[in-house]
Amino acid sequence: SWSRPVGCPNKVRQSRKMGGTWIHETLVAFTFLATSLPDALVIALFSGIGFSSSIFGLVADDNVVLFQGLSGVLSFLGLLLYFLLDIGKASRKVGIPFTVAIFLCLLALSISVSLDYPWASPFLCLQASFVILGFMRSNFSCVSTKDFFTATAMSLSICGTITLAIWIGWRMHINLDLFNFDFDIYAASENDALIS
Repeated sequence: SWSRPVGCPNKVRQSRKMGGTWIHETLVAFTFLATSLPDALVIALFSGIGFSSSIFGLVADDNVVLFQGLSGVLSFLGLLLYFLLDIGKASRKVGIPFTVAIFLCLLALSISVSLDYPWASPFLCLQASFVILGFMRSNFSCVSTKDFFTATAMSLSICGTITLAIWIGWRMHINLDLFNFDFDIYAASENDALIS
């Protein structure tokens, strides 16, 4: 008596008859990946916990203007072609690589301007989670809204807890109170080489 919703694969229909475990396990795994991978990227590349000093050191070079221009032009052309050619309605073999290429161009642009706008790269990476989740929602249209957002909330909670644990471990490792003037001096000394 269960009717197959539009866009719902046969495997999902069979899963519903068996209790729906396959689709829900897949949903939880994919939402966790969609939220954890951008978080890991931010922690590893764009925070004091990871390699942000090295990343920002690369863009402190005088030749970064050429890189900024190239990544900016490629980002603009990619977005323009995405809308003019309606890539969003193309097959996944075309749409996903094109979207990933645009994201990488935008990430390169945000990294190249990171000395002036240090929040740009982490912000872009964290927003990628919501874009991926939106794409997933359209592919998991046969799952109820409640189930989808329950899995998403659970994944975001787990990622937030892991990020907090990493931050607490880092904070204990540097042996500084992060909410006083000593930490400001420490952070300034870490980034001093970028502007000299």
